[in-house]
Amino acid sequence: MDPEIKELLEKNLAVSNEILSTSKYIKNYVIWSQVMGVIKIILIVVPLVLGGLYLAPILKNALEQYQNLLNLTPGSQVDTDNLQEMLKNKNIDIDSF
Repeated sequence: MDPEIKELLEKNLAVSNEILSTSKYIKNYVIWSQVMGVIKIILIVVPLVLGGLYLAPILKNALEQYQNLLNLTPGSQVDTDNLQEMLKNKNIDIDSF
């Protein structure tokens, strides 16, 4: 075999091995990027869903207490004159807000 061809084949083999190792690195990088992307989505979505499930009854209870404080029934309008009288009786200055 011609020494020049042998040298070219050895260089070709070295470059092919380098390309193989680089492609393995890139493949691992892409896989881990996809895994981390899924983990990030889970870390964002799961707390939001759980928060919505657990906070809904708490917020409902707080809203009912607020409506009771203002003597409201669901769907009724706020009587501002009555509210102002109640605040004046409690010595709260409305204009300071």
